[in-house]
Amino acid sequence: MQDIKYIFFTKINSTNTFAMNLIRHTQTSNLDIINKTVVISDTQTNGRGRLERVFYSPEKTGLYMSAIYCPEKPITDAAVITAVAAVAVTRAIKDVFKKESEIKWVNDIYIDNKKVCGILTEGHFNSEKKIIDSCVIGVGVNMTTKYFPVDVSKKAGSITGDIEDEKIFYFRDTLAKKISYELYSLLEEKSQSIEETMAEYKSRSMLIGKVVEVTPVIGEIRDNYSALVTDITKTARLVVKTNDGLVKELDSGEVTLHSFF
Repeated sequence: MQDIKYIFFTKINSTNTFAMNLIRHTQTSNLDIINKTVVISDTQTNGRGRLERVFYSPEKTGLYMSAIYCPEKPITDAAVITAVAAVAVTRAIKDVFKKESEIKWVNDIYIDNKKVCGILTEGHFNSEKKIIDSCVIGVGVNMTTKYFPVDVSKKAGSITGDIEDEKIFYFRDTLAKKISYELYSLLEEKSQSIEETMAEYKSRSMLIGKVVEVTPVIGEIRDNYSALVTDITKTARLVVKTNDGLVKELDSGEVTLHSFF
């Protein structure tokens, strides 16, 4: 896809923060100029994940990128965009590394039951039009755990294991270009419809048919509960059935597979 633009840094606080500031400093009428801009950095000093968590981003270990998306129509469901990004990442990993990966709702990619990638989608609210007119899709991929502290490497996985240093940036840039191509192709429905992409997302899910522990993050009731995952909707909601037979569609919250810990 020839119209994708790349900005590279050796070090930055956060690629998502930089990309969001780029949107804020661009006039609404000129957003098409920065659409399909991808920001990449060798390391992040303040990488961010969901729920204000820190995303560990040391140099020579991974791909840290943020893609700007400015569609013609307002953005109404960031969860679907995150799901599309997850499909793009799984496709890219398979294409570049010949490895299969799974998706843990809603934004994590796993290989061999270890997290290798996290995705953070942040929308830009246009205060004049009262719409979300654009967004930033952050993708952090662990390509090696060679330089990870022991406590981190016990939980986090990587695509390659202990890849040689001189090969890191070659594979990183190849992976970044493939993810970018797949992401924008899917978002613009050039290769398949959003409905087909969501069906692919569902087929790659590691949760359907499994019992999970749900941790609510929004609402008055914050108590954890166990539930069986039965489906994922076309709008990226997780459908679960509780022990008392109640069926819920989750659009937020954290889920943990019981068999992991």
